[in-house]
Amino acid sequence: MDDSTKPSPKPLPSQLGPTMQGVRTDEQLAAFLAGSKPGTAVVEYGTSWCHKCHEMFPQFYKLSKQYDQHKYAVAQVETMQATVSSIKYTPTFGIFRNGKRVDEVVGKEPQKLADRLWLHSD
Repeated sequence: MDDSTKPSPKPLPSQLGPTMQGVRTDEQLAAFLAGSKPGTAVVEYGTSWCHKCHEMFPQFYKLSKQYDQHKYAVAQVETMQATVSSIKYTPTFGIFRNGKRVDEVVGKEPQKLADRLWLHSD
């Protein structure tokens, strides 16, 4: 089999911190959410060209350390065909409990996100 007929390898999720990983496919996101049960997971949906996403990441990372009982993921929606249709603005932060979306924060709103994480803490 020459290189042109080989299937391209699936990108692996990357570990961004103790409780945070990067996901680049719909399958990786589904696996992340399934692995977060029982409990709360927070997903930042963004794109590589979104300046507000890049500006918000340090606060998101800091919050992941403050509320370390949750699991966190950063999802690059431009590589996720099924997910991209449900995201209208970036960044969007989806909060999931036991794999189901229970809350959402849209935009660069660090205090609002912190308040929601506190609200969903056990």
